[in-house]
Amino acid sequence: MPKLILSPVGTSLLTNNLEPEFRTELYKHSNKQENEMPEAVLSKLQNTETIIQQKLDENTTSSLKKMSAELNGILRIYHDNWNNGKKDIHFLLATDTYQGKVTADLLQGFLTQKTQSAEIIIPKNLNTKTREDFKSGIRDLLKWCDAVLPGYKEAGYEIIFNLTGGFKSLQGYLNTIGMFYADSISYIFEGENELITIPKLPVKIETEEFERNADIYLQLAQTGIGLEREKIKEIPEIFIEEYEKNRFIPSD
Repeated sequence: MPKLILSPVGTSLLTNNLEPEFRTELYKHSNKQENEMPEAVLSKLQNTETIIQQKLDENTTSSLKKMSAELNGILRIYHDNWNNGKKDIHFLLATDTYQGKVTADLLQGFLTQKTQSAEIIIPKNLNTKTREDFKSGIRDLLKWCDAVLPGYKEAGYEIIFNLTGGFKSLQGYLNTIGMFYADSISYIFEGENELITIPKLPVKIETEEFERNADIYLQLAQTGIGLEREKIKEIPEIFIEEYEKNRFIPSD
């Protein structure tokens, strides 16, 4: 059975190939876009890209695992044999930042040579610059999952969430999302070598909340300007988003 492997992308591929003193500088600009990066940092990163690209092409399997958390997880899924992934599709989930895009581009170029295809997914505003940006990025990610993953499942793909890499702030959400969309979730804990696989758990959506507050949900759906929080205090925060100051509409 072919696999669809979704891997959140962190920056280990970059930081593992940078001097320790420059890593600290890089962290300061983790949420910035290319046009916001200092020229010196941008130049250093662009030079590092060339070096990493050469290393990816030349390194052995064991070296690749040390270079990138994402590749470490993927290689262990493949039992260290790229031939086991020839028919597989990879989606690389990158943050909406310059560093996220650079890292994902490098991984995409490499995985395209080894597997059937590799595609980058960048949910709009998926960064940790603000709480609102992060929530918006998660909503965009959920829309993508719902639009794309069920079709691959119906086509006979095994769906795996490879959560060895990526950022901790995102992994918690992907754990939950994976319970609905993935056949299994894979990890390698820091400092360990063994791949841990969590199978799909039977998850049921409880409808009692919607039935109990049906009249309020109906009002929320019909209003174009939202309702004041005091009027919908029975509704959990996860189901609403702020439209304007103290007025809320249904979340996507």
